[in-house]
Parts: sequence; structure tokens; C-alpha cells
Amino acid sequence: MEDQLHWEVIYEIVDPSADFFPGDDWHLKRYLESEKNLTSSFFQSEFERLRNMNDRPQERGRQFDYFMGLLFHQLEGTKVSVKDSTRTGEVDVYVSARRSPDWLTGLIGQGTILENKWQQNSVQVGEVDNFHTKAQDLAFPCYIAYFVSINGFSKGGTGALAKVQACDDPRLVDFTEDDVIEMVDHGTPKTKLQERELV
Repeated sequence: MEDQLHWEVIYEIVDPSADFFPGDDWHLKRYLESEKNLTSSFFQSEFERLRNMNDRPQERGRQFDYFMGLLFHQLEGTKVSVKDSTRTGEVDVYVSARRSPDWLTGLIGQGTILENKWQQNSVQVGEVDNFHTKAQDLAFPCYIAYFVSINGFSKGGTGALAKVQACDDPRLVDFTEDDVIEMVDHGTPKTKLQERELV
């Protein structure tokens, strides 16, 4: 229960009839407006806590989705939900930017999605293909989608990193552990998103 203390206060219950912690069937998806403007020290301590969950990789992976969602929730004007579904499968994090400043909507469109991986091995080509299919299926203009992998992407001419960099409409941007640490240190992904805009 101690691992969940920080997470209990940051979601609204989509289904009011649901138990607060209903086993694996989570109904807690959207972040509250009061969870904007969190400090970088909050994100640093939470990231360190996730890093120390080596004995529970599946739970860490699930909590990492919520962590990245909360980090993107710090962007002005965004509405973020976690574990939403599309026609082509579940989306780890969905970010609506319809009420965001021009710099963000000009960069990503009306919204974007994130795929988050904290697994032992690097991401492979098939995982990139699956995510790009989800990004192409969105029912709103999306210019860029983000693939976050703590342990990187397989390399080489036919590897996952080359595949990410070749994807278009929408474009995919890869983030690794170093990128996440920079976002955490700033308490927002804003600087990193702007830095990777033209890369």
C-alpha cells in the first residue's frame, strides 16, 4: 500500500460506482486540475521510487504510464487520460491539447499519445509498428506521437530506432531514460518537446 500513497490523490473516478482500488480493473483514468504545477522534486522522488521497483516489473510498468501521464499533465492547457482505448488497441497516455498554447498545438496538433516501456529489453520493431498504427488511427489531427523506452530501442539499419525515425504521418519521436530524467529535472516535458521538434 505504501507505493500507492502518492497516486491516491491524483485521479478522478470515471465510474462513480467503482471501488477506489478495484484490483486490476482500473477505473481511475483522468488527472485532476489540482495536480498541475507539481514540483520537480516530486517527480524526482517518484522516478527514483519507480527505479527501485526491480522486484515488481509489471507493477512498475503500469505505474510508469501514470507517471508519464502526470508529467505531461504539467503542460499548460492539457487534459490527460491514461489507458484509453482506440479501434486499434489501448493507448498508454492520451494528451488533449485543444485548449493549449499555440506553441504546443502547433507542435503536436489537437493532441498526442504516448507509448511507455520500462522493460528489461530494448524496444523492437514490431512494438514500433503497433504504436504507429494506433497513432494513425486517432480521430483528430496529430502531428507527433511519443514512444518512451527507459531501456532504449534496438539499433541498426533495420532496428526499432531506425523505424521510429522513419515513421511519418504522424511522426514518431523516441525518448529514452536520459530524456525522461531531463523532463523530471524540469518538472515538465516542455523543454524536451521543443528541443526535439526539429530532430
